Amino acid sequence: MAPPEARHRPIGAAVLAAIALLGLINLPQPFAWDQAMFTLGARMMQHGAVLYRDYWDPKQPGLFWFFQLGGALFGFSEVGIHALEVLVMVAFAGFLMFGLRDAFATRRGPAFAALLVVGMYFAACGDWHLTQIEGLVGLPLFAVAWSTRAAALAPHRAGRLALIAGLATGITVLLKLLFLPIAIAIAITGLAARRPAGGAADGARGFPYWRALSMALVGFAIPMLGAIAYFSAHHALALAWWTSVTYPASVLAQAHGIRIKILERSLTWFCTQFFPLIVLAVPGAWLWWRARREALALQMVAWLAMSAVVIVIQRWSYWPYQFLLFLVPLGILAAAALESLAAAFATLAPGARRIERRAVGALTLGLLFAAPLATLAGKSVRLARTGFALTPARIRAYQVRASLGNGYGQILDDVAFLREASSLTGPIWVLGNPLYYWLSGREQAIPRNGASFIESFSLEEWQRVTRDLDRARPGYIFIGRDYGDIVRAEGERSAPFFELLSRSYRPLPGRRSGAWYQRVDSATP
Repeated sequence: MAPPEARHRPIGAAVLAAIALLGLINLPQPFAWDQAMFTLGARMMQHGAVLYRDYWDPKQPGLFWFFQLGGALFGFSEVGIHALEVLVMVAFAGFLMFGLRDAFATRRGPAFAALLVVGMYFAACGDWHLTQIEGLVGLPLFAVAWSTRAAALAPHRAGRLALIAGLATGITVLLKLLFLPIAIAIAITGLAARRPAGGAADGARGFPYWRALSMALVGFAIPMLGAIAYFSAHHALALAWWTSVTYPASVLAQAHGIRIKILERSLTWFCTQFFPLIVLAVPGAWLWWRARREALALQMVAWLAMSAVVIVIQRWSYWPYQFLLFLVPLGILAAAALESLAAAFATLAPGARRIERRAVGALTLGLLFAAPLATLAGKSVRLARTGFALTPARIRAYQVRASLGNGYGQILDDVAFLREASSLTGPIWVLGNPLYYWLSGREQAIPRNGASFIESFSLEEWQRVTRDLDRARPGYIFIGRDYGDIVRAEGERSAPFFELLSRSYRPLPGRRSGAWYQRVDSATP
């Protein structure tokens, strides 16, 4: 008989193959607002632009570097960026199965966890949710959980594992500074719940807290010093600090109340798509802790609790994809429940044949996971109807079908005139959705985009934007329908911009989703 490890290898290989297939289904997914903005900035960085100086957005640099890597490897396109995402998430699935192999009673548990985390991610997420920070940060945060738990179980390896935890925490911060408390909560909980792995002798040795802390700080410093070196070399360190720390604090100070309607819609989407994980996670956490005193149970609960705090703090957003912070801990805890349920299910109906039990189990899981399976089926059907998006034309046809609110179709119609021979050439500037840049093929005229927190612009920022626009002389300026009201409501702060618009531009008629303005003199650079 083959050894247990050999018998379970096909399970892991089959799970990775299934997840890779789910990822491939998502390769041609269209971009939404954020993905277009990140790709535009990353493409400029690939050609020598400096983040925050030549392309400004308040996000931390980690995601821009991720998009830059995806573009450099596979091309600056929807397929290229998603290709890197698929590779990273399949690697994450493999890491989950490796890192959880001693936390579950059977090898089915880690396989369940990989499917419920990465498989659900690819099944349930659409253009708005893919390649967002909250989905990608699951990998480094899980690395923090795994390494601190492993260090607590094996104090003699604490230094090396703490180095990994610090490195993963640094990567997390470069993705989003606000996620630092989540990493700290996971690490502290894992160490606080530690138990000796080898009996009293190991326990008497104690845990090298100071050595672990020093190694964690070394690991944390590696990515942070790399980022500091990048911005220092380009004389943009002060600007990076202002963008990452000072500016978000000022935006938070201006945010009043809670965006209840957006919060309700976001929670509805998340609870609908990930309902089975939410239901299974509660018994999973209880079973794991009560039966095995598994530290991961407490780490996952701490992850969930601190993520909730981080989401609530961001009063200016509450977008659906932000709730993906819950996905990894919910998926792992749900896998713990499924493992126990599978063992209990095998003892039911002793006279039933194995095929009968499997059929009943498959039907039960199909009903439980109906919502994400329906979303996955919708993607698959659209993909099949467009010839599996195997040519550029079919990719575009799929993206028009799949884009949120027919965004691609509408914007492609709006920017069609920019491809006419009579249109002015050169960059444009958009107060609104960055997809107007992406789908028009035009570059952004000035470093400051007209999408991020435009309602929080100060008079100084509007004056700077106006000076930059007057200097760059873009042939066209677009103001989205919703953004026109927002900008005009700023009164005196946005007055310099409207003075430039009235002096140097004329409106173009017949645009349904906003207003296009063409420069009066055609002498654009």
